Amino acid sequence: MATATAVAVPEARLSRVGKRPVVIPKGVTVNVSDVKLEVQGPKGKMSVPIPGQVIAKKDGDAISFTSSAPGRDGARLQGLARALFASAVKGSAGSGWRVIFTSSSFGSVPVTGGKSSGEGK
Repeated sequence: MATATAVAVPEARLSRVGKRPVVIPKGVTVNVSDVKLEVQGPKGKMSVPIPGQVIAKKDGDAISFTSSAPGRDGARLQGLARALFASAVKGSAGSGWRVIFTSSSFGSVPVTGGKSSGEGK
């Protein structure tokens, strides 16, 4: 009589960062392909490679990432892909503050102020 043996298959873990979808702001377009994401916005155009076992899916105005890699590698690759894409979206949209360095007798001192859209100086 043959007995069935249970083989433990490592479950895919999810990254806490990677689970959150990246919202695409107005004025930014995203093209999704199997190997890369192309982001184009008012500040420029960027291309982000997607790791082999990560799938990017566009849901309306957001991009979500899932990984098919087993174990902790799945979570790592999912979080990496999401972080790289979020940085590309933020950079192409031009959101955020700029830091101006002024010189003093003690060295450079960062002074924050003004929007990156050109307000202020």
